[in-house]
Amino acid sequence: MAVQKRSSILDWEDLRVFVALARAGSLSAAARMLKVSHATVGRRMAALEETLGRSLFDRRADGYVLTAEERPCWTWPRGWMSARSPSCAARARRSGSQARCG
Repeated sequence: MAVQKRSSILDWEDLRVFVALARAGSLSAAARMLKVSHATVGRRMAALEETLGRSLFDRRADGYVLTAEERPCWTWPRGWMSARSPSCAARARRSGSQARCG
């Protein structure tokens, strides 16, 4: 079986998993939120970290915590994911604007 090399292009599904893990703090909790396996969450985070060339989380006994370098970057993916949620899209349509939810 051939191994596929990941491109340097950011995968939006990886970003969605990143947001869930940052919110949940553990692979299992993020997996439940996304309705996938904890192995999928771990694999996606490893792939994202490889693409970016750096660690995004400190792995601790009590869970995953964003690294100090990543904490300031946390607002844009959270806002992006919230803006893509159906409830946010509905609010944006009602208000006639591009609402930022989160």
